[in-house]
Amino acid sequence: MDIGDYNWACFAAQQAAEKALKALLIALRRRPPHIHDLTALYEDVKEELELSNDVAQHLSELSSHYVISRYPNAGVRRPSMGISRAQAERAISMAEGVVRAVARRLGVTVES
Repeated sequence: MDIGDYNWACFAAQQAAEKALKALLIALRRRPPHIHDLTALYEDVKEELELSNDVAQHLSELSSHYVISRYPNAGVRRPSMGISRAQAERAISMAEGVVRAVARRLGVTVES
C-alpha cells in the first residue's frame, strides 16, 4: 500500500484470506481443496466460522483479486493501473476480517 502497488495489495489480501480459510480446514482435519474461490472455501467452514455479514457478503469481490491481479487481460485495464487505493483498502479490510475470525476460532492472537 505504502508504495502505491494497489494490485499487489489486493492480491496479497486475497491470499491472506485464502490461506486463513485453508488453515482452518486443516485445523478441522479436512483437506483443503485446490481452489482460490473464497466463497466456496467459506461454504466449507461456514458452520465452524462466524464472519461479519459485510465480509461474508463480499468474499466474491475479494476472490476476484486473485484473477484480476495476476492476469492482465482479466480486466479492462492493466491491474497496476485499474485498481485504486480505495479498492486495495477495502480488500485489506475484508481479508483482515477473515484472518481475525479464523484466529478467534483457532484461539490464536493476530498482530496488527
